[in-house]
Amino acid sequence: MSRLLCLALSVLALPLAVRWAAPEASAADVAPLALEHADAPAPEAAAREAELFSTLDRRVVRVGETVTLVVELAVALQDETSGVPFIRALTASAPEASEDVALESAGPVVQHWDRGVLQLERRYTLRVLREGDLSVAPLALDLGGRTLETRRQRLRGYAVQPDHAAASVVAIVADGRQGRAPFRRVGSAWLAAPDALVTAYHVVVGAGRVRVQLPSGRIVSVRRVWALDPERDIAVLHIDPRETEGMAALPVAPPEAAGDAVAFTFGWPLANGGDAFERPQVGTAAALYTGIGPDLRTAGNAVRPGDSGGPLLDARGRVLGVVVSGRSTNGEADLLREDVCLAADPVPALRQRPSRPVPLARALRHAARALPAARAFEAATALTGPGHRPADAPRHRALLMDAARAAPQDAALQFLAGSVLEALGEDDEAARIYQGAHEAGYFPAAYALAHHHLETDPIQAERLFREIRASDAYAHLGAMGHARALVALSRWREAEDALAEVLDHEPTYAPALYLLGVVRLARGEDDAALALERRLASAPGWAASLRFLLRNEVLRPTALRPLARVRLAPEVPLGY
Repeated sequence: MSRLLCLALSVLALPLAVRWAAPEASAADVAPLALEHADAPAPEAAAREAELFSTLDRRVVRVGETVTLVVELAVALQDETSGVPFIRALTASAPEASEDVALESAGPVVQHWDRGVLQLERRYTLRVLREGDLSVAPLALDLGGRTLETRRQRLRGYAVQPDHAAASVVAIVADGRQGRAPFRRVGSAWLAAPDALVTAYHVVVGAGRVRVQLPSGRIVSVRRVWALDPERDIAVLHIDPRETEGMAALPVAPPEAAGDAVAFTFGWPLANGGDAFERPQVGTAAALYTGIGPDLRTAGNAVRPGDSGGPLLDARGRVLGVVVSGRSTNGEADLLREDVCLAADPVPALRQRPSRPVPLARALRHAARALPAARAFEAATALTGPGHRPADAPRHRALLMDAARAAPQDAALQFLAGSVLEALGEDDEAARIYQGAHEAGYFPAAYALAHHHLETDPIQAERLFREIRASDAYAHLGAMGHARALVALSRWREAEDALAEVLDHEPTYAPALYLLGVVRLARGEDDAALALERRLASAPGWAASLRFLLRNEVLRPTALRPLARVRLAPEVPLGY
């Protein structure tokens, strides 16, 4: 069970961006630089403080399809002529061909000259040649006396996508009331048997009417249910088997199934436009990660409102889990792009199937009375949903805490309670609950707990972020948090390594560029910091913050340097 995780993680991601916000500045002027200077000076000195970035536009790609490698360089120079060797070096460079990828084409070098800083960009189209874990070799820029080199980029190739499974996934809409306010929840569901649709419990909880749209376009009401499993966030709904004729039930993969370590989804995300049943179905492919205990699978698929309840699939179209929550920034400013999907095991709920289905409304009421997870979810919805009333908050908070105390072994429930308390401003109590969930092995709790410690205990935050950074899911979020903690501890070289990891993933991420500029200033590399300030032109608030430090040396962070040794006079007795 991982309810409200998407909301909680979006809130937790904000401290990465908002604490250093600055007033907006005007965009920098740009101008192209010609290649007409035959006798340009050697660039060795400038190259020592140049910033070279690379990234892939996708990390999971079907064999035979293409991926784009983007290489960018920013360097502070005395004049425009000094930039010619850099342009020539990038023009002459290309990724090495390998058994993993082949170079299809190389675009032109795009140039921007901005107040003493040259910025270059070049895009390479690479074709993926095989399945498995693949890599793109570093791209080297030969500058005569010095070589600049990108970091090795990694990706995954897959051969088969389970397109046939898309016809077994349907859109679902649940309408109801929360207090005095009506609500409408949208999600996805999949056919597990001719008379059974599986979706997420949180999609249907509290609903007075539930409808699904079948592949034929027909919209039917769902009034009965086979089983509810609030702890895992699963609902198995009854549907008339005559309505599903022609649809194929999806098989469930055995627990040990990993396939080719690529996972797929088909869902109905609201982010793609349309209202309710008018939205298009959208599929995703991403890396499959290790699970969280026996009940949750994790993957790198994007999860947006409307995807909940859909299947996480392997290449054979077998269900690895039911999508219950996740994280997707979807291009939001100042939020690091890293998609995470959590999918729950549907097997326990499918095994609960009785001889005949029961009314959905009755089953929901019974679950709320009997199961702590159901009570926690209803209380959390009342405290954070659109119909919440401040006057009712103490009662619902008490219900939430009672549910948490009744199920101390349910780490996901504990995390949910902590997320709600944090949203209510009770940070210390939230941290206490996060600690318990973290000790139970629930990795999102470690991320939440690390953010709590960042301002008050950076040593503890550094330890937690290092742990998160070493995982598959949240690796880049963990690296960014780790960099922040390391900067707070003045551990500049380690912070630089963490930021390089973030910027290889998303080289235009403004908070990371700003922090790298802080590191450069701490190490006395003013020209490199200037190049980063110009690179932040599309994020004027961050550029203004870094410019402020560039212009005010007294406010810069300072790297500790060893003091000169003092020789003791021979006559000074030691140890007395």
